[in-house]
Amino acid sequence: MNGFELYKKYMTIGESAKRGTPEWTYAQTLTEAFYIVGVTYLFDMLEKAEEQGLCIEVVYSESAVSDMMPACGIQLASREPVSNKLEGPGLFWKYSLPVSDNDSKNVAATR
Repeated sequence: MNGFELYKKYMTIGESAKRGTPEWTYAQTLTEAFYIVGVTYLFDMLEKAEEQGLCIEVVYSESAVSDMMPACGIQLASREPVSNKLEGPGLFWKYSLPVSDNDSKNVAATR
């Protein structure tokens, strides 16, 4: 699948998921990423994530304060779950992609 098809796939899964579920949360992450980095870079990163078995995560500024954390980009990361705490420096919240096209129930999300 190309980046646009992957984006459409995960947005469709997220739109049909209940609010607060990992699928819904990942669709929100993709929406945020769309505004942070733009369509071309996001689609390229989705393709790379799919090819390498990774996920996309939103990265936050190192100078972020607890009540206001401006996102500064996206990056690829392992699909392995992370702890429910902020990591630093380069704070981020991580939302994983489904493990395969056929199994959207294996989405892992942490915040």
